[in-house]
Amino acid sequence: MIVRTSGLKAWIIMLLALIFIIAVVVVVFNILLFLLPLIVILIIVGYLFRMLNKLKKGKNKDFINIKYKVR
Repeated sequence: MIVRTSGLKAWIIMLLALIFIIAVVVVVFNILLFLLPLIVILIIVGYLFRMLNKLKKGKNKDFINIKYKVR
């Protein structure tokens, strides 16, 4: 889409729109750069908790321990 402008007012509006779009993109990337380390830390902590739960449970036993009386 090619936009042609001929007046000064149209050029100013186009430049303001372009500046606004660039500012929004910069803000979005700054937010992503701020949140990226937090997301990585959350993933690592979740992985560590899963590993700790596996270690806590131990190995599954293949037998059932039932107390019974022999007559």
